[in-house]
Amino acid sequence: MRLRILLNSLNYQPEPTGIGKYSAEMARWLAERGHEVDVVAAPPYYPQWRIYEGYRGRGFTEEVLDGVRVHRAPLYLSRSGRVATRARLAAETSFTGASGLTWARLGLARERFDVVVAVIPPLQSALWPAAYALSRSTPLVIHVQDLQVDAAMRLGFFRRYPFLSRLLYGVEAALLRRASLVTSVTGKMCERIVAKGIDPSRVAVFPNWADTEAIRPLPAANRFRAELGLSETDVLVQYAGNMGAKQGLGLVLDAAEAVAGQPGIAFGLWGDGAAKDDLVREVRRRKLDRVRVFPLVSWAEVPELLAAGDIHLVPQRSEAADLLMPSKVGNILAAGRPFVATCDPDTALGALARESGAGVATPPGDAGALARAVSELASSRDRRAAMGVRGRAYAERRLAKTPILQAFERTLVELARSGGVAAPSSAPGAGRDGAQSR
Repeated sequence: MRLRILLNSLNYQPEPTGIGKYSAEMARWLAERGHEVDVVAAPPYYPQWRIYEGYRGRGFTEEVLDGVRVHRAPLYLSRSGRVATRARLAAETSFTGASGLTWARLGLARERFDVVVAVIPPLQSALWPAAYALSRSTPLVIHVQDLQVDAAMRLGFFRRYPFLSRLLYGVEAALLRRASLVTSVTGKMCERIVAKGIDPSRVAVFPNWADTEAIRPLPAANRFRAELGLSETDVLVQYAGNMGAKQGLGLVLDAAEAVAGQPGIAFGLWGDGAAKDDLVREVRRRKLDRVRVFPLVSWAEVPELLAAGDIHLVPQRSEAADLLMPSKVGNILAAGRPFVATCDPDTALGALARESGAGVATPPGDAGALARAVSELASSRDRRAAMGVRGRAYAERRLAKTPILQAFERTLVELARSGGVAAPSSAPGAGRDGAQSR
């Protein structure tokens, strides 16, 4: 059955990481399968929080990317470049307001879609899709990449605005109850969604996948290690991705300081985000000569970058550890490299470290434990190699893109046929706790 699908995602291609990457890959895959896909999105800005060159000042636009028609609605970004709570809310709210005009135009033009998919965060991204789906009796799928409201509360973003937290929780519950199906990336997150009063029969896991074809185990010796001046016996401890509040990268610097006396260990941090400038200043202040910070690399460079690292870091603040699943982990496993995460063992990330056999979980906020885990792995090349082999096998078995997206496609087709009532189609490779799929 050929579907007309309307996807709402604040973030979208050409953003190279995070939600935008997964939304674009999903839309492109569905288009390649013969479905007609439209997307409502903001101009690309993440993770730098600056609108990309070529999209600035363009207002409302349309473009076709890889067979997908993309409707861009503008958003406001703070000129200061800092991503405080007010600035983030302003950006998200401005996009919601502007995208309403796009959704209204699609509705007034009597565009008829078989299913509507809203990707959150931000929570506001589900407002217009829900209104459209209600007015047209169209099935609505809300896909939760992060439990944004819960994370914001735990991280203290709304301490000064308690009325806002109550409002957001109320809006979240109303939107989730309106959806024909709510999906999220881990079983733990689905459990939290059910705890909000959502019928379990309308909640399913739709995990983020790893690109097991593009990312494969490669030799470590490459230009990234050469740029750091590392020898074959040196150990590169690597972080790559967003540099924001949820990552807790200060803990990485604490660990680097703790192992500074152990020869042959270097730290390389690649990425961008709201906390990057502070991170760079802190590296200089502490005079951490074995820690280097680099810009975010393009997607084409990711396989080589991941191969360069001997140990990968997946730090998270304890407040957000069970409210999101860092998308980078799947690609680390696909690259055949071990990782050290800062998370409790009963979180989805802790379960993934255990079940994959490729990760070590250390208590959140414990720099000493993180340093010890890094030191122990750095001293054993054989252990790292064995963990990498297990991680690659896990990625191939449970995180391959095609089976995951095929299961999601089957669910969309069934929703369209039934008018919004369907048994979710299971993605492959369910862990005992549902860490990756149902």
